[in-house]
Amino acid sequence: MTSTPAPFVDVVFPASLETPLTYRVPAAWRGAATPGKRVAAPLGRRTVTGYLVATREDAPVQDIKDLGAILDAEPLLDAHLLALSRWVAEYYLCPWGEVIRTALPQESTRSRDEWRP
Repeated sequence: MTSTPAPFVDVVFPASLETPLTYRVPAAWRGAATPGKRVAAPLGRRTVTGYLVATREDAPVQDIKDLGAILDAEPLLDAHLLALSRWVAEYYLCPWGEVIRTALPQESTRSRDEWRP
């Protein structure tokens, strides 16, 4: 039996946000939405690069924004590195997205200004 890809994802950003934000994944992208990939997502009035850290079946709130884009064909981080980066963020009391950004090679952490749809 094949499982249906999850319609929602949790994303962290290399910013002062403490918790992941949930976004709706457009149906055409659901098979590609896997943890460890970079994504473009609306944050306030801007679209910024974040890191997809989890998939989920249900949204925690009613008003959910759509994910802007999935930027990577393959995950940059596997489940073990995601778990380690989360532990580091909790232990050192810093944003999870900042830990991921620091752990990745600089080439993989392009800013939104360099991202083109």
